[in-house]
Amino acid sequence: MTIRLRNRLIRALFYFFVAVLGISCAFYFLQIFRNRIFENPNFIRQNWNMTFSFSKPCFWASVAGNGFLLVYEIVICFFLFKGFEKTQSQEVCFLACFLIGCCAESIKLWVPVFNTYTGFSKMLIFAGDATILSRFLATLSLFFCALFSGQEQRQNLEQNIIIVLGTAFFISIVLPLNTADIQSNFKVNHSFSRIVEVVQIIINLITLMTVYLNNRRDGVSYWGVVGLFLLMGGFYIVAGCSVMLWLVFGAGFMIAGMVIYLKILHRIS
Repeated sequence: MTIRLRNRLIRALFYFFVAVLGISCAFYFLQIFRNRIFENPNFIRQNWNMTFSFSKPCFWASVAGNGFLLVYEIVICFFLFKGFEKTQSQEVCFLACFLIGCCAESIKLWVPVFNTYTGFSKMLIFAGDATILSRFLATLSLFFCALFSGQEQRQNLEQNIIIVLGTAFFISIVLPLNTADIQSNFKVNHSFSRIVEVVQIIINLITLMTVYLNNRRDGVSYWGVVGLFLLMGGFYIVAGCSVMLWLVFGAGFMIAGMVIYLKILHRIS
């Protein structure tokens, strides 16, 4: 993949993320104006606070968490384009896949807009599949970013990206959803959830170990491991939180982790 093609793809992603944010804001403003966003009685079953709360499960904390991911992916995509516009760093492509995962995670923000908390609806299926896609895409993209960061893998970049995207899409389609069980952060539960979580934890641990060994081999600062750990932890906290306090911690971890990792990456590129 040439630098020019990569930059065009990242620029296209940036415009796509902006469009998703604009559409989401338009949906919310319309439903709030029509006073239809609180119609569903399952708010009572979920035991959410419909008013703002900092330390208890709160509807607006769930909305803010997904909204943060939308803003986060736009800002980081811009920095990827501007900061690595003339570098050959292939890690940028895998980080772009990670941002696609953040975008897919934020799709569940549309569940309360369309009032699809129960039953079998295409919107609920789409949001559930998007969440599964998000978790695996974020996990696998960082794993491949660590595993195939060497210069000898540059010729296999397109193949590796296809493997990441194809694997995540396949798992999101294969895993069955339970549309009758929706968490307070709008996530549709799926089968084998415990097994999936264990697999993701194992992959993340392998990722951190790989980055540590790569840094030790190349004599690079170990801050890259810290940055990646904060980025991983922050993503899962933000993606799963419905409490504003946890959102603050998760957002801080995601921002700090990405800043640290990009600085290390820019230094060795």
